[in-house]
Amino acid sequence: GPARADDSDHQKAAAAFKVARAEIAAGNCAAAVPKLEESLAYEPSVGAHLSLADCYEQVDLLAAWKQLEDAAALAASKGDDRENIARDRAAALEPKLSMLHLVFAPSAAPPDLTAMEVHVDGSLVKPYVLRRGVVAMSPGTHQIEVTAPHEKPWRGQVVARTAGTSVD
Repeated sequence: GPARADDSDHQKAAAAFKVARAEIAAGNCAAAVPKLEESLAYEPSVGAHLSLADCYEQVDLLAAWKQLEDAAALAASKGDDRENIARDRAAALEPKLSMLHLVFAPSAAPPDLTAMEVHVDGSLVKPYVLRRGVVAMSPGTHQIEVTAPHEKPWRGQVVARTAGTSVD
């Protein structure tokens, strides 16, 4: 039958991933990262996110944590057994990172996390990260904004200290 764009994108993603894995096997993560990003641009892949996390763990723990969260969410959506592997690896990095722990007033009704948006420094926290209630961030000052339908927006500032600490 006629070729579909999906097949072509899958083939391009698989080819880029194959090259990236060869670079990783050769010990060259610097060359693998662009190929993994190319693979993800063509098609979401748990393996590509996990491989990016492997490379980033050597140089940027925050980027590695984000890739592991993305891998876990994608794996969950596909019923992929690697969800627990990704979650466990992300959790293992958390003691080495500055973490924002989202806390809601005990007197407040439980928040509807499906309708709520949290932005850190203007970037939307992905819903699957928000459900966990913790967000990794770099040390420093960060602007937080929380919005929800029919609620007054909340804005605040937090200072994330050194790695291994959390801010409520």
